[in-house]
Amino acid sequence: MLWNEISEFMNNNWGHHLIFGDFNEVRHASERIGTVFNLSSANTFNQFIRDAYLWDIPLGGHLFTLLNKHGDKLSKLDRFLSSDTLASVLQKFSAYVLDCHISDHRPILLSPMSIDFGPTPFKFYNSWLSDKNLHSIINDFWDSYSFTNCMNPIVSFKNKLKALKLVIKDWSLNRKDAQTREKEDLIKKINDYDANITSRFADLLVDDQRSCWIDKLRNIDLKESIDFSQKAKIKWGIEADENSKFFHTIVNQKRRYLSIQGIKIEGHWIEDPLRIKDAFHIYHDQKFQKIEVVKIVNRSPSYKSLNNDQNIFLDSSVSVSEIKNAIWDCGSDKSPAMEGLHVAMEDAMAAGFYNGFKIDTLNLSRFFFADDALFIGEWSHNIIKSLVAILDCFHQVSGVKINYHKSKLFGVGVPFEEVTLMASITGCNALVSPFNYLGLPIDCNMALVKS
Repeated sequence: MLWNEISEFMNNNWGHHLIFGDFNEVRHASERIGTVFNLSSANTFNQFIRDAYLWDIPLGGHLFTLLNKHGDKLSKLDRFLSSDTLASVLQKFSAYVLDCHISDHRPILLSPMSIDFGPTPFKFYNSWLSDKNLHSIINDFWDSYSFTNCMNPIVSFKNKLKALKLVIKDWSLNRKDAQTREKEDLIKKINDYDANITSRFADLLVDDQRSCWIDKLRNIDLKESIDFSQKAKIKWGIEADENSKFFHTIVNQKRRYLSIQGIKIEGHWIEDPLRIKDAFHIYHDQKFQKIEVVKIVNRSPSYKSLNNDQNIFLDSSVSVSEIKNAIWDCGSDKSPAMEGLHVAMEDAMAAGFYNGFKIDTLNLSRFFFADDALFIGEWSHNIIKSLVAILDCFHQVSGVKINYHKSKLFGVGVPFEEVTLMASITGCNALVSPFNYLGLPIDCNMALVKS
């Protein structure tokens, strides 16, 4: 296969590699329009790029490099692939897809460019804030620094920050070396103490020192873990630090993909950093501009308005009598379907087709909610079949269908195999305890915090 031959050539000929041309393959479905996308071939092509540590140079200009004469079939087949050793050099190059008028392939122009968006932000780790020495160093430097003979106060302030950055860098290097030496010294002391503890009686003073050593070592490890978590960009594998080449390759590849090679403004490809900054500023400034809305100053008499009595009525508190009147005015025919189901259940119980659950003189058979219903009864195949028949009749009469596939069947003290069998017959789902019903835990250990 072509990809294997290219990989074998790169392994046998170590150095910088730049592969470009028509690969007759795409990497994603978005890179092909009007033709069939082959997922298997795309996965193979992407795997070849990952295994060979190749960098797909981003293309500016047009999205597709192949266009048929009818304009209904487009693909991105042409591209530049560079090895990771050459990526740092090619990062200063720009690839731009040019226009085509006769050929079906658009040419790609790879040209050097010079992009400078200004100084990069100063890296500052969160663990430094917990170091009291850094606060004193910054305060002493800020108070003792004297400005040079510069008439521009902004330039003087910039020079002061630049000098402070150098001071913090020196402090960081010295802190790291001192922290490494302290960590090695603490580990040596703990190991020596643990090696000699069996040949002598434990000394109380030494035991207190060992606890102090452990606390200092944990504090150093905590600072290092905070720095590592802030640096990490991906999850390292089992090899951890030994996998640094792969780690830096992924980070650099992501940085190159996110870097702005240029933008297209009104049909012109722009690579000047100042013009790119201005374009971004203008674009986002337009997005956050205040929208002028139409204001109604004089209200037209044709609009209906509330009078003072109606305003007072709306602002007043709701009384108990209003609530009672609102409920009693609903009448008894507001839910004829549920009334019909209630009557059907009463008739079935009177005829002996359905038996509820009795507690003394109280007979529980059903609970009806706004969008839910709960049926309670003795466990019997005939009773369950009768309930299904009642619900089917209710569906035929009222038109309200019961969703059996969303319903649950639960048996108290009944083997789960029997519950599963009846659930398959009725079309319901077998429910296993413990479970939640309407947000309440059922058959749970109430001594647990989660219950």
